[in-house]
Amino acid sequence: MKNTSTHPLEDTNNPENDFLKDNSRKKTYAEVVLDATMHELEGGEDKDVADEGSEDDAKRTSDREPMSEEQHRDEGDVNTKAWAITVTAEMKCKMARPWQTSVILKLMGKQLGYRALQSRLAGIWRPIGNMQFIDIAYGFYIMKFEALKDYHHALMRGPWFVGDQYLHVQAWEADFHSCTAKVTTTAVWIRLEQLPIEYYHLDFFKTCGY
Repeated sequence: MKNTSTHPLEDTNNPENDFLKDNSRKKTYAEVVLDATMHELEGGEDKDVADEGSEDDAKRTSDREPMSEEQHRDEGDVNTKAWAITVTAEMKCKMARPWQTSVILKLMGKQLGYRALQSRLAGIWRPIGNMQFIDIAYGFYIMKFEALKDYHHALMRGPWFVGDQYLHVQAWEADFHSCTAKVTTTAVWIRLEQLPIEYYHLDFFKTCGY
């Protein structure tokens, strides 16, 4: 009796034949090396993908975490932009014009309160117009006169005393900073007793600072 059984690999109608044929034969050394290399490459790609996923997760986690004070300060420094205000010469003149009849004052020695000094100055100068007394800190004041005559009197008729204290008086100047200003000169009275008669000469008084 003739054996009609067919080997599974010889059955062309079996859908598994292609898979069986490819994997039933013995592979060459070159094919084994190639398969091993491809397997490592596929595994490395999977690892890189996993690593990238971990980095993304870590980044999302760090985004949710609150920033420390130093991080906030650093971020603020980066976002801070330098800016400047430009003031033209015309604008400076316009801003300075209302203060042209003002003087800057400083009481040398023991200081008085604002009200007491204002009252003393009004009694000394006896202005014909209104005065505006402004405290600009660090012992300096501004007296703004309404009448030009009062301004000239306070500036030119000195030196002035408030009690036993010298009163430093100077013309108002732009960009005056009381925190850094220093009084280097002031007008004072001096008495030269028993001065010989020939010294009453204009040139000598100019030498003394008249």
